[in-house]
Amino acid sequence: MTRSGTWWSVVWRAGVELKWFGAAEPVGFTSRYDSWAYAPSSPMPSSDRVLHGIIDMRLPLTFSLEDCALVARILVEEVTLAFVASGKN
Repeated sequence: MTRSGTWWSVVWRAGVELKWFGAAEPVGFTSRYDSWAYAPSSPMPSSDRVLHGIIDMRLPLTFSLEDCALVARILVEEVTLAFVASGKN
């Protein structure tokens, strides 16, 4: 997965801000162990596999249930379209 992937870009343009823990550089609170300047690290392939699949999405406390439902619809629609387009279904 990359931030430039089709579903990610469409979701981003629709106003749903996602931050991916698999990125090489930290974005917000998504830093990985290998980007921590204050602590040395060794490669951790198992942790890397888990981090590759984790996405952070902050929901403001001011969101209504309808706002949350809209975000959910956008995510479901775009991920479903990307899955179908990948031919892996």
